[in-house]
Amino acid sequence: MLVLESSESAPTSFKAVYCWYGHTDPPNGHSLLKLVEENDERLRDKYLRWVSDVGESRHKGRRLTEWTALTESFSYWWMTLIAERSVWKTPAIIDALRLFALEEEIAANPPDRLILVSPDPQLRSSIQRLCDSYQVPFQWKMPLGSRGSSSTRPGRSRHIHPVFAALAMFARYTYRCWKLRLVTPANFVGHENSVMFATPTQYPTRPVDYDRRPHSILWPNLQTLLRGEDIPNNWLETHSPSGRSPRLSHWVQQLRQYDEHSSRDEVHVVLNSFLSTQVLLRVIVAYLKLVLVFLRLGSRRVPSNLANRPWLWPLHANAWKQSMIGHVAVENLFWFVLFDKALEGISPQRRGFYLSEGQSWEAAFVNAWQRHGLGELVAVPHSTIRFWDLRYYPDIGVSSERDTFPRPAADFVAVNGPLSRAALNGPLIPPRPTVECEALRYQHLGSADRWTPSSQASGQPLRVLLVADYLSEFNEAMIRVAGQAAPLLGPGTQFAIKRQPHGTIADSLLEQFQMDVHEEPISQLVHDYDVALVSGGTSAIVDLYVLGIPVVVFQHENNLDFSPLKGFAELPTVGTASELAQALGDAATMSTSPVRASDLLFLDLSLDRWRKLVGAPLGN
Repeated sequence: MLVLESSESAPTSFKAVYCWYGHTDPPNGHSLLKLVEENDERLRDKYLRWVSDVGESRHKGRRLTEWTALTESFSYWWMTLIAERSVWKTPAIIDALRLFALEEEIAANPPDRLILVSPDPQLRSSIQRLCDSYQVPFQWKMPLGSRGSSSTRPGRSRHIHPVFAALAMFARYTYRCWKLRLVTPANFVGHENSVMFATPTQYPTRPVDYDRRPHSILWPNLQTLLRGEDIPNNWLETHSPSGRSPRLSHWVQQLRQYDEHSSRDEVHVVLNSFLSTQVLLRVIVAYLKLVLVFLRLGSRRVPSNLANRPWLWPLHANAWKQSMIGHVAVENLFWFVLFDKALEGISPQRRGFYLSEGQSWEAAFVNAWQRHGLGELVAVPHSTIRFWDLRYYPDIGVSSERDTFPRPAADFVAVNGPLSRAALNGPLIPPRPTVECEALRYQHLGSADRWTPSSQASGQPLRVLLVADYLSEFNEAMIRVAGQAAPLLGPGTQFAIKRQPHGTIADSLLEQFQMDVHEEPISQLVHDYDVALVSGGTSAIVDLYVLGIPVVVFQHENNLDFSPLKGFAELPTVGTASELAQALGDAATMSTSPVRASDLLFLDLSLDRWRKLVGAPLGN
């Protein structure tokens, strides 16, 4: 058996060849990503259970959640990269799913030996231990041309020691946020009917409209509803210490000017404004505690006491180190201390809401909210919930001891349509209490004109709209494949790209392939194009699908199917120039989607569901 984690062609001399990259089987082998997708529900459940078992593993008689406890009821474990389960922060998750598929192949047909061709020492360590557990001889070979080079795979860089990175994060955060203490008010509205929203906020470099807060793009039309219903509302704005932000002087100016345009019953507070000397001391003490735990457990104790597939640990060891002693630890501890400081002493709210994306700060917020007894809490997913976005799924551990340090969870999860409900209620996923809300991010689709085929005469050049992703790596790969496919298409084929609001695309790449760049809403752009090519990881697939334009999905060779329509709609998927040329050539014969936006999402413009959420009790 040969496992090929490189760009080399699969040799024909092996009975079984398994390729790490790509979604199609080579002539004499198998794609591991394809095997993962074919067994998606089972393998997803395996990984979720593995993460749960890591938290429950015992070391010197104490569970890992106990070792990492920060209070009598909250364990820092739930803020670690491993427990967060984000494939964007921890790309090794996709590697782990590949290894689950490989394990099943080994178990079904034990090979005489397994040869791994890879430059990655962590992957080598995991597969070697997997082979040892099945008593399969193992051999490791470096790919041709990579002798003496180190792995450059995402998430594996070790250019700086984690402790130095932690110190840099602490200094940067303190420097950038210290002055914010004097800018935003520290008192929330304490009315018995008031509601609170915790939301990420990205302040622009130079704002143009002070009547609209930056986070209104995430909660469109909601503040209008709150004002119309005379509901006092508090907004706790979060900003990642490692995220982009305007210059400090501009940021301070923006905050003051936004406050001047806020109504009396509307309070906006930046979480960073609660920074103080006491907060800094608490972060330092908590960080030293995590360092001590990390040193006491060592680098080998966790996997040595893990009964469930300890061979997966080498892939996650760096995520564990960064979470315990690196910059991730410092960022998480700021979240933990600042949320506790912000919510202590405030009056209970009618209800609390937070924008849910399964990120580590949410565990800190939920813990602080519930510890201070502030009332019912609702998690509100921003857009859609995708099958492989493991952050959204609850902990699936069944240990009776877990009640001591449970995963912090809201009282309800808001579902914005049948599509999200189906994702949350998927097979093998523990049910959670849900409430309904309108899909604020998609409200415009309820009244948008559907795409209709062009009335141009036959033989006119094909017009292709690329819809970008958040990740530059995926955008660049999609643009390059489109550029390589252009010569294979009819003369005059036109390509343009719609930027993702927070994504990045190299200008040199756009100039190289001469692509026009658009910022307008998708619902306006589609009428000028014949087909859309969209990155498989963006929620914009939903917009394009319900608008009716033919859609081709670009699937990166090193990613899973992150389409929010996975399991709902079978869309043509491509990964190479030849596949794209074939799909675009068939665009004229693609049928228009019969699905309406209201079939997938709640789009009531009166926002009656939201009116109930911010008003009437949910427990009835």
